[in-house]
Amino acid sequence: MGVFILEIMEIEKYVKVIIPNIEKQLVLEKDTGKLLELYNLYDEILIMVAPYDFITFNKALELEEDKKLTTKGFYYHRKNHIGDIFQALNDMEVYDLYDMLLVSMPPRVGKSTVNIRFEAWIAGRHPDNTQLATSYSDAVTGSFYAGFMEIVMSERFEKIFPLVPLVNQNAKKQEVWLKTLKRYPTISFISIGGSMTGRAESGNYLFCDDLVSGIEEALSITRMEKLWQTYTVNVKQRKKDGCKEIHIATRWSVHDPITKLATMNEDNPRCKIISTPAYDETGESNFNFNGGFGKKYYDDMKDTMDKLSFDALYLCEPIEREGLLYHDDELQYYLDLPTERPDAVIAVCDSKNLGKDYVASPIGYVYGELIYIDDVVYNSGLPEVTIPLVANKWFKHKVNRGDIELNNGGNYYAENVGKDIKLLGGDTSIRIFFTGNNKTVKIITYSDVVKKQFIFKDKSQYLPNSEYDKFMKDVFKWTQTGKNKNDDSVDSLAMLAQLVQDIKGNSVTILSRKQLGI
Repeated sequence: MGVFILEIMEIEKYVKVIIPNIEKQLVLEKDTGKLLELYNLYDEILIMVAPYDFITFNKALELEEDKKLTTKGFYYHRKNHIGDIFQALNDMEVYDLYDMLLVSMPPRVGKSTVNIRFEAWIAGRHPDNTQLATSYSDAVTGSFYAGFMEIVMSERFEKIFPLVPLVNQNAKKQEVWLKTLKRYPTISFISIGGSMTGRAESGNYLFCDDLVSGIEEALSITRMEKLWQTYTVNVKQRKKDGCKEIHIATRWSVHDPITKLATMNEDNPRCKIISTPAYDETGESNFNFNGGFGKKYYDDMKDTMDKLSFDALYLCEPIEREGLLYHDDELQYYLDLPTERPDAVIAVCDSKNLGKDYVASPIGYVYGELIYIDDVVYNSGLPEVTIPLVANKWFKHKVNRGDIELNNGGNYYAENVGKDIKLLGGDTSIRIFFTGNNKTVKIITYSDVVKKQFIFKDKSQYLPNSEYDKFMKDVFKWTQTGKNKNDDSVDSLAMLAQLVQDIKGNSVTILSRKQLGI
């Protein structure tokens, strides 16, 4: 790394005692000659310690800059506002406290620049290893490459790492070699959609900075799932054993990589999560540094920007409102059914065999485009309990068409519900169906139909702790983060929405018993 080799205890003495004391003396010293001597000593110590401490590296890098300018003194102006990022990165490398760092903050506060500086520091410390940095486009990785090159080609970097010269670079491929020319570069900047095989690997760190391009991409769960697959299959597998990860991104969606990783690692002490919104607890700006952004700026952005974008960009809140799919004020309600005869009465059943799941069977009265959810079966009992419940409810409401999902026990369940209805004197057309979609994708995809076309009973029309009440409570509890006690209520609504669209000629595959050979 540098000319001197320092042990941890020596580094800590310089960082915690010697350097702070010199900084105080620099402010107090009035004698010009002594001030110059003190400054030169300070410079020498910073250069000596910088390879071993990231915060000192930042001080050394910008020592000669005019701190009165907002475009200079990057660390100096931000140390009291985003200092936790600098500290976390140092703890990650020097003390091995974390394997993963997740950072979310408003735009343009400097989080990507911190990351670029850390990349340069790591490259100086480990020039013979290789690192990988990625983002959503070549243009963005190109800007990271340019920022990296600006640092490693500076005189200050050369003083800090005198034994780590720049030996080669490829601007077109965004690759840099320090100290030694070898197969893999010291660092490669490749967009997440770019070819990485045979070009790069992650020895110490995988840097992921803004993998999602924006709200349009984030609004598509299909694109988010594809992005997650790309990250896990194409990017993450470039890591060598022991490689750490740094993610810096807007929390656009509960399905985007950084939010998924945060959910997966919320109880993991080896994962450091930093999520700082624009406002502090008093409503003032968290980033009102010299050249930063005050409360008035954020208030103006809030007034002129759509709520979803503002919440994601500036408040670090995913567009799904912390993951909840359904909200009480988003659904429609009724006191009484229309007086005329319904076009049809339809129902679905998310059946079960054993286990703690619920049998969920919403019953809908169809009036044109609207479906009134007039009753439900929502019971966690065994089949011998729930089959009669479903059969009696479907008979009571004279259900014309009832679909039962094909799963473990679905055939048996459908046959017995049909038999019980016939014994009661009913005539319901029962079909077995399955959908090939991922369950979460299905629930979210059909939520728009539920919100626009389904009308639920007003709370005054059903009793507390009734099956209808329990059903609705679980609808409002379901979160897209994946941590749900059960999903039977929302899944059954998605099934009913599928049935509605199937009646209109859309695509849900319905199989008769004959086709299934039963």
